[in-house]
Amino acid sequence: MRRALCFDRSFPGRKVLSTAILLFCATAWGAEAMRAQSPGKLSAPETARIDSVFQKFAGPASPGCALGVVRDNRLVYEHGYGMASVELHVPITPRTVFDLGSVSKQFTAASIFLLAQQGKLSIDDDIHKYLPELPNYGHPVTIRQLLHHTSGIRDYIDLLSMAGVQEEEVATDADALAIIARQKALNFTPGQRFLYSNSGYFLLSQIVKRVAGVPLREFAAERIFRPLGMTSTQILDDHTKIIPLRAVSYAPRKGGGYRLEIANWEQTGDGAVQTTVGDLARWDSNFYHPVVGGKRLIDDLETTGVLNDGRKIPYAAGLIVDRYRGLRRVEHSGVWAGFRANFLQFPDQRVSVFTLCNVANGNPGAKGQAVADILLAGEFVPASKQATAPQPGETELRRDEGLYWSVQSQQVVEVERKDGRLEFQSNGSGETVQLLPQAGGGFLATGGRGTRARFDPSGDRWQLEVREMTGEEGRFVRAPRARPTPRQLEALVGRYHSPELRVTWSVVMRDGKLVLREAPADPNLAPETTKAVLRSAVADVFTAGGLVISFERRGAAVTGFTASAPRSWRIQFERVR
Repeated sequence: MRRALCFDRSFPGRKVLSTAILLFCATAWGAEAMRAQSPGKLSAPETARIDSVFQKFAGPASPGCALGVVRDNRLVYEHGYGMASVELHVPITPRTVFDLGSVSKQFTAASIFLLAQQGKLSIDDDIHKYLPELPNYGHPVTIRQLLHHTSGIRDYIDLLSMAGVQEEEVATDADALAIIARQKALNFTPGQRFLYSNSGYFLLSQIVKRVAGVPLREFAAERIFRPLGMTSTQILDDHTKIIPLRAVSYAPRKGGGYRLEIANWEQTGDGAVQTTVGDLARWDSNFYHPVVGGKRLIDDLETTGVLNDGRKIPYAAGLIVDRYRGLRRVEHSGVWAGFRANFLQFPDQRVSVFTLCNVANGNPGAKGQAVADILLAGEFVPASKQATAPQPGETELRRDEGLYWSVQSQQVVEVERKDGRLEFQSNGSGETVQLLPQAGGGFLATGGRGTRARFDPSGDRWQLEVREMTGEEGRFVRAPRARPTPRQLEALVGRYHSPELRVTWSVVMRDGKLVLREAPADPNLAPETTKAVLRSAVADVFTAGGLVISFERRGAAVTGFTASAPRSWRIQFERVR
């Protein structure tokens, strides 16, 4: 009788069961299922090896991580490492609440699919049906393309950052929606390629709000969190709200120690879910014994995207679906302020690992995978005896190093030799990663993002192909670095305005170098601030601390430039002086 009551979906458009009954059903049935399939807790050797993965953050003066491990639908190990508050000496426990960052996206996708099940929208609807304030891009953009990051819409986090909004400042839904609506162009034709964009999932949250009549925070609480008994989970859309047991966010300080890393942006959809490892285990259970959304929801969440030309991508809907050492893997990572999170499933083996950290160098993706490696050592296809190939010699390293340029995405990659290895840097960001040679050719970048690089000759041109685990890819052609003369640099000095960002930037000469400066909204209240030194790349193209500035000319006259971030390309600046 209880089972029939819990799973009655005869009227999906009506609230048939009270929240209390749904909570009882999810909790009671979930506990029954976990007891029935319990394989027992982890062995002492397993837990010792797992704990060693987190040894760096296990001390009393360090922030750290919480870990949850699920086997056969039972949370068999949960542990905290380090401090939730270094100042107050409060340790991390399994009940500590963390910001999930982009791991939140799967809950936004689930909300969209639940509305689709009710017939309130179709994922193939043009988003202008719900967001008429967005400009006409010349091509329809669908909800499906937002879910799969194939829309081409520029990333609002890039845009607000370029507009001078700091993470510590308050930024609202209205701010994000307004700056997205001011963008007159897309990065590419919708469906042409994959490029991760937080704008897509933020816009999905706005669609939920307009279709359901309540904010995503309320919709997810009513339709997902409460039915599953996720009592410690909520979506934060008010930066002033106090969340009990929430960890403080930190980043390493140069020279040692830690500093606070605070973000007060209030957008939801692309992030903002606050939760614990225990509540993630309840959500994980829904993948195998669906209380919310049925099997149809799980199938929708794990269906990967397809590009216009028929190519498949590993990104599904808030989840990445791929294979690791022969096993099917479902995962997603998240980053916001100093929070880092990773959600990892091996569905066929019924093993899941949740790693939530409150420190920017926590690297939960690598740690979660290391835990899975311990638990599934006997299940994996044996790793190659030479997973990492011998380090290339100096001749080969010299052959591959250089500056690489993509005209399409307006991105610059610099590959340099250092201490007998290759290092990789994008857009002059100052953040470098080592490239480790792999058996079979190519390189794997350190840092846990799954970035792979391969150098190939094409005729008389040397090319670099970069692929991310998410499905992003880029092709770059090696080009000689331009060496502009002082007179050529002087010709670029001036003031440039972007109507899309509503900012004015100045290019000035300082000590023989071009410097990019940002003008305040009211010059009477504040001076210009330096953004970055411009470093020459190819002709009329410069890197500037993570941006690429490409000057444009009409004849010999410089008329403006475009500014490109990794996920927001070719934003137009007009020369105003």
